[in-house]
Amino acid sequence: MREALNDRFDKVQRRIYIGDGQTNETTYIYTDAEDQDEYLDDTLWLYTEAETADTGLDFIVYVPEEIYTNQIHALHSLIKLYKAGGKRYAILTI
Repeated sequence: MREALNDRFDKVQRRIYIGDGQTNETTYIYTDAEDQDEYLDDTLWLYTEAETADTGLDFIVYVPEEIYTNQIHALHSLIKLYKAGGKRYAILTI
């Protein structure tokens, strides 16, 4: 799909790319009452529930703002042609 979008809308610079729908991985931190130990080797970044909640999206299409502004309907049409049935998506500008 990324190749088709770039071929159609951004042939020279090829700036359109596709990312995952959920951007932050969820790591559960236990309370004292739960008495569970969790040992992590790496730095743990804390996110709010809103930042880790299911976004309702399976993938995100990132496009340059000028393409988004001028060809939003054509973008939706081409994405719907190539996406698998039932997959949810959003288009965001870069």
